[in-house]
Amino acid sequence: MGQVLKSEYTRIGFPYLDKSAVSIYDRCPHKFYKIIIEHIQSEVNKPMRIGTSLHAIYFKFFDLIDYQKLWMLDFTKDYGLETNEVFAYFYSLCCTFLPNDFDNSFIFYNIKSFCFFQMDRWAECKVATKNFTDTKNAFHIPLGDREDFMVDNVFQMFGRVDCKIREKDKLIICDYKSGYIPISVVEERKNGVYMQGSFPGHYRHEGVFYCILQMLKDGYTFRKELRPDGQKQWFMYHYNERVKDYKNYDWAFIFTNSYMVKRKSAFCARGRASLVTINTVLDKCEEIRSQKSFIRKIDPYTCGNCQFFLPDCSKVMDVALFRDVLRSPDAAQDGVPESEPGDE
Repeated sequence: MGQVLKSEYTRIGFPYLDKSAVSIYDRCPHKFYKIIIEHIQSEVNKPMRIGTSLHAIYFKFFDLIDYQKLWMLDFTKDYGLETNEVFAYFYSLCCTFLPNDFDNSFIFYNIKSFCFFQMDRWAECKVATKNFTDTKNAFHIPLGDREDFMVDNVFQMFGRVDCKIREKDKLIICDYKSGYIPISVVEERKNGVYMQGSFPGHYRHEGVFYCILQMLKDGYTFRKELRPDGQKQWFMYHYNERVKDYKNYDWAFIFTNSYMVKRKSAFCARGRASLVTINTVLDKCEEIRSQKSFIRKIDPYTCGNCQFFLPDCSKVMDVALFRDVLRSPDAAQDGVPESEPGDE
């Protein structure tokens, strides 16, 4: 047994944006200003520390596999419903990074879910290819496709992709999620190892943010042009030719805590990079950079759990937590819109 690994993340200052910065802005522009503009870091809590350790374990996983041994192990076609020799082997590899006296059940739950997902992928690859070399090539994620930090200086966007899964005609940009699994994901239909359906908008936006970074890295670019109806829209170009087919790039969120919802299975939400969502993400980045004042977004739930509420925001607005947002006499002076009791 070894030590729990650590994972580092490189952050570039504003006006460069990553998907986390965009998500923070959507939750509250004022919080975005404090964290991204003033560089007041969010408190590093226990779930955040666990998440970085898990990401590091997932990163090292593929370097430890003995593929000759793996090829000889038994597996089940009933994906995710029961453990087998493949699952046991994957689980033992991941646990080599944990100390002997380690007893954090949350990390063990996440590792088991991760192993279920990789077990499903291995079974799917083996059934589809039927020979050792093709199966290994289809399953293995090479070093260059793991923890890939990408930055584009023209669009001033950056981010680190956890891994990329390459299919015959698709590149799937993947992000590991060790936290909460939305019910909307759990209840969606499963197509092979992936869940496909209508997922919450912020997941689609985060996924497409990563896809845009990959597209820019691959030599594509985006131009904002007038449509026939006079409205402006982003269009994708490659070597000065407009691209009409966006079907080569997918995004996926691999949720690795399915044990927390009592499911011996893996949940991976997958979608495609549509032109509509690409426009939404690029327009949002433009909107953020054009802001002159970052007005608070009052919400009784998120405000109550925000690190800036007591030292900063509570001075200028009153919030009855988990009930109503009350009218504050100082709110209008601070640029915060007034809310009637009961407004959401």
